[in-house]
Amino acid sequence: MHNLNDKIKRAEGMLSGLILKDPSLLEDYSINKVLLSEDALFYIGMTERLVAKGIEVIDEVSFSTEIEALGLLDKYTTMGGYNTIKELSNIVDIRNADSIFDEWTKWNLIKRYKEKGILDIDLHWDKILKMNSSQIVDYIEYQISDIDINICTDIEFEDLDLTDAEIDDILSGENMGINYGKHCPKLNYLTMGLPKGDLTMFSSYTNGGKSSFAMANIIIPIAEQKIKTCIVANEQRSMVYKMLLQTYVITERLDYWKLTRKKFKAGTWSDEDREMVEKARKIIKEEYSPYIKFVKLYDYDMGKVKKVVKKLSKTGLEVLLYDTMKYSGEGDANTWMSLIQDSKDIFQICSKNNIAGVITFQLSPSLKNKIRIIDNECLSNGKQVAEVFSEMIGFRDLWDDEYEGEPCDIKPYRLKKDSHGKFTSEKEMVTLNKDKKYKIFFHFKTRNDEVGTAIIYEFIGYANKWNEIATCSTVSSKNRF
Repeated sequence: MHNLNDKIKRAEGMLSGLILKDPSLLEDYSINKVLLSEDALFYIGMTERLVAKGIEVIDEVSFSTEIEALGLLDKYTTMGGYNTIKELSNIVDIRNADSIFDEWTKWNLIKRYKEKGILDIDLHWDKILKMNSSQIVDYIEYQISDIDINICTDIEFEDLDLTDAEIDDILSGENMGINYGKHCPKLNYLTMGLPKGDLTMFSSYTNGGKSSFAMANIIIPIAEQKIKTCIVANEQRSMVYKMLLQTYVITERLDYWKLTRKKFKAGTWSDEDREMVEKARKIIKEEYSPYIKFVKLYDYDMGKVKKVVKKLSKTGLEVLLYDTMKYSGEGDANTWMSLIQDSKDIFQICSKNNIAGVITFQLSPSLKNKIRIIDNECLSNGKQVAEVFSEMIGFRDLWDDEYEGEPCDIKPYRLKKDSHGKFTSEKEMVTLNKDKKYKIFFHFKTRNDEVGTAIIYEFIGYANKWNEIATCSTVSSKNRF
């Protein structure tokens, strides 16, 4: 019988020594104190108390003073006093902090798996000795999946002729993606909604409006259909999305336009503004919160995204917004290879859970205001990410030379409607106002039809309102360099 307790005790000793040696690491690692033994909790808990008081380095005076203040001198003496602290600190190297924390996590995972009857540690001991914590989790999942596959419960062999049920699904619109056409009817038509089990990209430059567009035109309209969504953000805090939602409800639902985004953020509200904010809060709590979840990530770890989706998919999640994926256009090959792998990982996550994935993608800043038509080429070395996307849309500000009468006039138009309100094939030219802000959207990849359509949106920044107003007759291929 391998001694699991010895492994845990040693890992705890290393972890305690690490925290005692560099208390600032408490901010870097999330230590579940429920898992700690009484001795480890004593050292780590005392260190936390000292850090909270502004002490950055653990020395004998500060530690002993705190011990005496808490009346724990007898316990401290029994545990070897400050000599034990020095011994624990001396056996660790700060450069190994990640591996020390991972080792402690690993053996606690193994202990829980053993207690739950999931893992026979004697049978798998030689293998688990060589693994880290994430590999342990993957190994357990692999063993479970292997059992499923071997008894053929997870594999189906099918013919490729449509069944009667599948024909009925097609006729009922079951194979259409999730509709986001409330504010984007043309774009929604081109992409046939957001395909479930697939990825849709919305790309633009830094400060181009990616998050704002996705929130106002994707997440919120879908939530209004009582479809569950989740935003996974690696840059923006939840407050950014809360304000976007608040602005949307105040303007779209309450038809109140006096409280701009800047005014809202500054908190310079009138009594009338405050009244509208409270009305919006009530609407959001009742009608939007049940259908929009937010998760903040502080890195680009797709393993964490997988766990989030796996958990929420069991509660009915249908749309995932990953905000933001980006490639700077600089760095070595490993940088963009990592980006390609991330895109593949998130595709597998959405495909496996039959979730519509929406990715905001930041284009290389070096191309901003230079490349006129946004397509795969704007992804630079990262353009291989296009392989996993079903639909890809890129957008930018409209340039000065693209208005009526200018050298690169895009000649925007909309289709006229007949007396019954249906669109005809007759075009009606649209004149753009140079005093307004416009964005041009390029649909440059699809698995449904032809690509190349460009759509004009009027962007009202103070209210984050996007009006789909016209289609471009033509877009010049003349770039700026």
